Amino acid sequence: MSASMERLSQLNLNHLYGFVAVVEHQSFTAAAEALGLSKSLLSEQLARLEASLGTQLLTRTTRRMALTDSGTRLFDVARRLLGELDSAVADVRDPHGEPSGRLRITAPLDFAKLHISAVAADYIKRFPKTQVEMIGDDQVLDLVGQRIDLAVRVGWPKDSGLHANKLATFEQTLVAAPDYLAQHPPLREPDDLARIEWIAHTRLASPWQWTFRRGEALREVRTHGRLQANTTLSVYRLVRAGAGLSVLPSFLVAGDLASGRLVRVLEDWSLPQGGIYALYPSARYMPARVRAFIHSLRERLDNDPFGAVARSA
Repeated sequence: MSASMERLSQLNLNHLYGFVAVVEHQSFTAAAEALGLSKSLLSEQLARLEASLGTQLLTRTTRRMALTDSGTRLFDVARRLLGELDSAVADVRDPHGEPSGRLRITAPLDFAKLHISAVAADYIKRFPKTQVEMIGDDQVLDLVGQRIDLAVRVGWPKDSGLHANKLATFEQTLVAAPDYLAQHPPLREPDDLARIEWIAHTRLASPWQWTFRRGEALREVRTHGRLQANTTLSVYRLVRAGAGLSVLPSFLVAGDLASGRLVRVLEDWSLPQGGIYALYPSARYMPARVRAFIHSLRERLDNDPFGAVARSA
């Protein structure tokens, strides 16, 4: 037996579960209740874990507890591995591979409203042993740190260390309300955007600078405006209210374009396409509940009635 295998064989999984529970609950009492143990037994398990590792994992006072450097390293790895182990055991125990357990999903607010909500509602009907927790947030959340099973990213994700599955592509669409356009001279070239009210999405890397393409021609434009917002839905509502122009994803505005509530501007010019991605912490093992949700989401995108997204190859 190798030295590393021997060290692993000396670790008690129950002690690791106890350690992770204490850190997550920030309380021995709460962790013991969650695990169905006595507080004294949980304290003893943690002491044995520290003894087997030969290092202190937690510092404790009467008012607070904190992870040591060693404890931080162990906690980050142990929580991820124990979560994967729990999921694997649940899948193995189910002879039919039926998805089960809690699924935590994060997605941008606009995409969650349009697609994730509908998929989740159908998902729990199809798989009665599952529970879904949706976290609509335009900020990029830490999947491992916040115990999130699946993230849907829209655009150009930069998450390092995560496995990405591209589900579809979408167009960036320059749009405005008809009433707003009626009050201004026609917009025929990208340079004309410099004289209109632009609504900036401040979470974009360059909310005021845009590069348009028509064939081989490229045109870079610097926009100007008095309105800014940090969510796609806020920008969308401002555009719908006739406050100015902006670029929005095709899946969000397809219905408005079809009904005439919004109008596409500079149709001969295009902007770079964005992607819709499913991201998850581990490429080695994907729980059945995650795999099933990704499949359901892909099905919905493939059957988009407005054709606002294109399936990724």
